[in-house]
Amino acid sequence: MSMDALEEMARFCFGYRQWDAPYWFIGLEEGMSGTMEKRVKAWQKLGRDTGLSDCREFHREIGVDDHHKEGAEIQKTWRVLMLILLAYKGVEHGKEHLRRYQLTRLGWKEDETVLTELFGLPAKNVKEGAAQRKLHFSDAMIDEIHSQRIGTIRERLQQYSPSLVVMYGTSPKPKKEFARLAGRPMEGWDIFREGKSLITLIPHPTSHGRTNEQWIKHANGLREWRS
Repeated sequence: MSMDALEEMARFCFGYRQWDAPYWFIGLEEGMSGTMEKRVKAWQKLGRDTGLSDCREFHREIGVDDHHKEGAEIQKTWRVLMLILLAYKGVEHGKEHLRRYQLTRLGWKEDETVLTELFGLPAKNVKEGAAQRKLHFSDAMIDEIHSQRIGTIRERLQQYSPSLVVMYGTSPKPKKEFARLAGRPMEGWDIFREGKSLITLIPHPTSHGRTNEQWIKHANGLREWRS
């Protein structure tokens, strides 16, 4: 795998679905599954044109289909994002409803959710992601890539005006980057409007000590803002 291919993915791999979806979830970087080489090839095949791929097709392409077959475990980060979305929409959001949404809708090319990230390379965790970036890119290039991606995502937000945008991650690093994207300081659980879009920042879905009740309460708050 060449450095050119790795840099291209870092810059232009934006995640899953199509930009015109009404519900967006924005993280710092995707979790790692499969190998980097397989991920680069899958993105080149499926997502090079728009930056976004079909979530199910991408994971099948890298040989990781555990989350997209009958009886699949509910992925931990996706679980909270789906819970907030379904509660916000005012529809059933029990465990089996979440599992069905993951299997049949989340990040699908023809469906309603965008899953995107502020950096295009996956990592097992924030610490490993930072180390991986420094291994491949200079600090100046890392900042330049981040700035480019934030600019692209912001342009897409203004172009498509999704009805709901959920950013997740409130530790110092992601909060700083999300503030750059939002164009304003942000704290956890913030809600604000920009044009037609309702935007919120939540703690990372896998952060300790959070309960379903907290996520659902926030979703209900978002629904009140909507009305």
